Amino acid sequence: MLIAELMKDAFLNRFDVAYLVAGDNDYKVAIDAIRECGLEQDIVIALPPYSKAKALVASAKQHFFYIQEKNFKDSQLPDVLDLTGYVGLPHLDRPPKWGGKK
Repeated sequence: MLIAELMKDAFLNRFDVAYLVAGDNDYKVAIDAIRECGLEQDIVIALPPYSKAKALVASAKQHFFYIQEKNFKDSQLPDVLDLTGYVGLPHLDRPPKWGGKK
């Protein structure tokens, strides 16, 4: 969904600079398609610490940076997010593989 919105907004000239926070290579296809169509918007990629998305970095050219590990950890949601009264679910739990917020 994010890829479709990025491409749509680029084609409709809705931004000059987009910041894409991503850590996988799936977004490379969209960025390459935008470039191949001659669109000139800048797409800056903010990568999580230790991201191995080399293809994504290559498509970004010089327009990327790594989020500092402390800032990345500080921006995480809590281990349990209380959603009572919002979306019909009592809560959402952080997946165990993500680790706990410290």
